[in-house]
Amino acid sequence: MRHTTTAQSRVACFGMRWLAVSILAAACGSSNSPAAGLATRTSACHETKLAELDRTLTAARADDRAKLAAAGIATACPAFEPPLRDALHTFAFGSDAEAQRALQQALEQHVDLWNASCAGGISVLSSQAALVGSDSVRAMWTGCAVERFDIATANDWLRARNTVLAVFAHGSLVAAGVAPERVRAYTRALAEL
Repeated sequence: MRHTTTAQSRVACFGMRWLAVSILAAACGSSNSPAAGLATRTSACHETKLAELDRTLTAARADDRAKLAAAGIATACPAFEPPLRDALHTFAFGSDAEAQRALQQALEQHVDLWNASCAGGISVLSSQAALVGSDSVRAMWTGCAVERFDIATANDWLRARNTVLAVFAHGSLVAAGVAPERVRAYTRALAEL
């Protein structure tokens, strides 16, 4: 689990604000169709690697599950758009700053995929970036209609982490035809729930 200081929280908050502005700018110029970036084939993920990820997450310590889930999804789902796969891989193996940059790049290049993952679309990132702490997480819950994911209660979600990556990956896993119980487990692991 990633622990942050007040200074790190401020940097993360600033980073989310910068991310939201960058994403909104990209969205205004985006010509991608809503379905263009989605991994829609059921063969987008390898069953044997998903089964291996299931076993890995079951045996993992709670503190390790988010990074293991990210690495496992990136490996098991090679048909995911490269920026999303890179964001998952970088989250698992890179620094926090590298993970933030990779996620930003994925969101900028695939606003359509974010909009398919989050009911409120890109505007949720903008509203979330203006908030801190539990207000920011609550904005993601409400704006993206996370309750429809059936992964947590609103109160549980308040302690979630990596919420942007979790929501982004959730939409891709659903579009790839991954079984709902796996999508729930992987999304919960990414969100550190």
